[in-house]
Amino acid sequence: MPVRSYIIRYSFMKEKKIVQFLQNQLGEAEKLEVLNWIESTSENQKTFNELKNAWILGDTFGYERGAKQDDTKYIVKHHLHTTMMILIFKYAAIGLMLISIGALLYSQGHKLSQLSHQINEYVVPNGQTANIILCDGTTVYLNSGSVLKYSGSYAIKERELFLEGEAFFDVVSNKNKPFIVRTAQFDVRATGTSFNIQAYPNSDISDVTLVSGTLTVETIKDLYPIVLSSGENASLNRNTNEIKLSKVEQNQYISWKEGIVTFRNARLEDIAMMLERTYNVKILFSNEKTRNLRYNGTMLRYKPIDQILNIIELTSDIKFNIETRANEPNLITIK
Repeated sequence: MPVRSYIIRYSFMKEKKIVQFLQNQLGEAEKLEVLNWIESTSENQKTFNELKNAWILGDTFGYERGAKQDDTKYIVKHHLHTTMMILIFKYAAIGLMLISIGALLYSQGHKLSQLSHQINEYVVPNGQTANIILCDGTTVYLNSGSVLKYSGSYAIKERELFLEGEAFFDVVSNKNKPFIVRTAQFDVRATGTSFNIQAYPNSDISDVTLVSGTLTVETIKDLYPIVLSSGENASLNRNTNEIKLSKVEQNQYISWKEGIVTFRNARLEDIAMMLERTYNVKILFSNEKTRNLRYNGTMLRYKPIDQILNIIELTSDIKFNIETRANEPNLITIK
């Protein structure tokens, strides 16, 4: 477009006079004629400046203007050539810049894509616990036999985690990015609060206990989320899909992270699963009736397991037999 407009404007002036004016070959009257033409319109001024710049560039790049060469054709041709070269360099530079920006965006987008597909996984073996601080400052305490997963884009797009097992969460508040924990039975959604989730895959009961703040519990069955208040517990029975909401003693559900295990009216089978995770042992029942015996009590999780078993024996008619094994967890049989 700039080249075409130049040719149209240029036709209003005698080519020879413009060339001669630039080369200082005109008399005073003819110089005045050219000057009046230049000053008559802004378009003429722009045309003359373009011609002058092209003529100067010709000198700069060493083009010769011999007497045998038609000066007018030379300037027009050279101006077109120079303008086209400037445009070529200009758009080539823009093209390179766009390619560079595109490559950078692709690289960053590719990295973000890779990041979003990267899965971080924390596995806590039986007999151990772990304390994790996430990148948003949220603290997570993981109990024995637990697995926590989240994508590499955590806290960039959303704060979403996947839990198998038991964990206590002390969540940093962010109303724009709710904190979501997904389990096999339910999802928990919070903004900034403290709560405990127990969702072991081999347990019939999973539950959520809210310590402070507010949160919602969502299940596939319920059309509306359940809203918990501080001190409330939502317990889900996997077999019946029923949810029980109740006020509870918080310490009973969260003292495990302090090394204290409390159980109230707990079935011996559930206590056995807790002992398996805590002490990395395998427990078998030789008498099926003993599975449903119920107990109340508190224990220090780092006391030797034989002491725990002795206390249970003293309060009931059952007996424990411990078999030490070299390359696998010790076997405990309940008789």
